[in-house]
Amino acid sequence: MESWLPGSRRTRLVLIQAGLLLSVLFTGTLVRRQSMLLPETSAAARQTPNPEQASVSKGPPPTSGPSVPAPNTPQASLIEDHRFFYAPNFNAPQIQDYLDNQPGPLKDFRAAVGDREHSFAEILASQTSLYSINPQIVLALIEQQSGLITSPDAAPERLDWALNYRGEDEQAIGLLPQVRWAIRELHRAQRDYPVQPELVYADASVSPMPAGLSVGGYAVARVLAATTSANELSSKLNGDADSFVSTFTRLFGDPRAVSAGLPERAAPFLSLPLDTVVAITSFFDHDTPFLQANESIVTYRGDRDPFLSYDGHDGWDYAAAPPAPVLAAADGTVVFAGNSDDGCGVAYVVIIDHGNGYRTLYWHLSEILVEPGPVQRGAHIGIVGASGCSTGPHLHFQVQFLGRDTDPYGWCGPAGQDPWANHPAGGASTWLWSWMPSPCALPSGTIIVEPGDPAWRNRGPGWEELAGGVGGSVMRTTTVSARSSDLPNAVWIPELPAAGEYRVMTWVPYVENGIADSTAARYLVRHAAGDSAVVVDQSAIANTWADLGVYRFEPGAGHFVGLPAVNPEIGTNMWYDAMIWLPLE
Repeated sequence: MESWLPGSRRTRLVLIQAGLLLSVLFTGTLVRRQSMLLPETSAAARQTPNPEQASVSKGPPPTSGPSVPAPNTPQASLIEDHRFFYAPNFNAPQIQDYLDNQPGPLKDFRAAVGDREHSFAEILASQTSLYSINPQIVLALIEQQSGLITSPDAAPERLDWALNYRGEDEQAIGLLPQVRWAIRELHRAQRDYPVQPELVYADASVSPMPAGLSVGGYAVARVLAATTSANELSSKLNGDADSFVSTFTRLFGDPRAVSAGLPERAAPFLSLPLDTVVAITSFFDHDTPFLQANESIVTYRGDRDPFLSYDGHDGWDYAAAPPAPVLAAADGTVVFAGNSDDGCGVAYVVIIDHGNGYRTLYWHLSEILVEPGPVQRGAHIGIVGASGCSTGPHLHFQVQFLGRDTDPYGWCGPAGQDPWANHPAGGASTWLWSWMPSPCALPSGTIIVEPGDPAWRNRGPGWEELAGGVGGSVMRTTTVSARSSDLPNAVWIPELPAAGEYRVMTWVPYVENGIADSTAARYLVRHAAGDSAVVVDQSAIANTWADLGVYRFEPGAGHFVGLPAVNPEIGTNMWYDAMIWLPLE
């Protein structure tokens, strides 16, 4: 029976057969899992480590030395949490200005990073940004340990042991190895803090963590412990004029003072950092995004599965390839454009500060097209590449708020159960994409039709319902030839409250079932002016709204959106999920 499908099926088949085309070639392999809460996967199932994880160790340091009592801390508070992660408007240019006004030698220090020469300020800014650390922390530690900020003495011994770290058989000799060690140790401390790890001292002795330390305080204590003994640590933290607290206060003000005037989380303001939608290959892992495998991945949808993408990822990976341009996701200021050592290679990097507490990081580029300074949304800032810790071309896109990594897709899982929001080093994530609505919080007035609703109708063979999608379940069927005698087909028929212009969008779910996805889903939109066909590459646009365009619709006029399961590559998935009509004012 075909009475529910407006128009002749034979005419539809001819149109479909004539109009099929392939979209952009798929540039990355999608690792796909169901996109709602899934049962915990066995801990025995392990993921192959990603090279990006090479820069961070696999857990707290070993505790093989003798045990000693925890040091006394006269005042447990060493640094207010916000100050540990973030200093407003203190990027590479401001760091350089600060150093220029100090007697120390760091203002003149320059070093080759790959094929570029960078100032110390640029090197410090890029690495502390990547690892969510206020660069003032590192500067204060350098001043405390070697006096390189306020003393003009640039003796090689001072530079070689700037942080006074002589562990690992003195392998970290030199200013940059010392700084790199300190930054990564501060980052590891963020990761390890919830398990109350022991402190390891320069003589390999170990002690419990002093009571009352915040995540930032523990991180500072961890770095200083590796350079001293348990007996001396208390005075190095906040016990005398040369302590960390006193040194930081002298340079930048009291680190324990509560940060004031910090911006609130922004309304959606980010655009896609590419000029076309491409496949997503890795999500932000809400279960400790510290580039460390812990056999658990939690995405913004609340999924928990170690094979969904790679474990511990702190951003989103988009499967683009050269010569695809990378775009500024919003207006802002380029605060770094150059090379950064990300642990297993030199990456071409751009970092943009958006002036609202947010910054965006664009990693693994093959070419950089901007210099530090103002930049507008959509400007070409680089070319996709595979520099640094990468096994193949892609864009690693990372977002931070007040210095801490955040997920621009927000949190759509159960309320209060976001592991990253509940982590001492983490924070709540909110939807930041301005070009599409959150699938978990649709705008007021949105008309939505989903599979299973009375206004969604399907026919033909091969239909299967799977968990996932906007409403918790999605439908799929297998594509056939346009000449098939029994063509699977479905339509979404909206009940519109008033005539007017509406933007039509459909969610393409991110679900794995072992079958390739359609590269040429041909949606037919019937509207007041006639019929419009829109071809969507479902394999590339998964986990995204496909924008089918803006049209005028009238209530009761038989308007609809249809999708036949036809693809040039027969036997692929055709996905059916929520269709929305967004009224335009």
